[in-house]
Amino acid sequence: MLLILQALDLHPVDLNGLADPYLIVRCGNNKVNDKEHKILNSLNPVFGRYVKPYSHGTNYRYSTNSSSVQFGSARAM
Repeated sequence: MLLILQALDLHPVDLNGLADPYLIVRCGNNKVNDKEHKILNSLNPVFGRYVKPYSHGTNYRYSTNSSSVQFGSARAM
């Protein structure tokens, strides 16, 4: 199980200078899309979410509600 606490200093991607980030967790061919828990208007979202990857080498990305543009990522080894 992977705990994703927060993201810091994300790039603004919305016209209001903020973002609506949510998590996408990929692990091999497995993918968890947590768009239903997006955080509106934030560049420093606190997720506090547990996700259950199915193997090692998880990475996750934050995307916007509108166009799902990747604007941050991290990798756990």
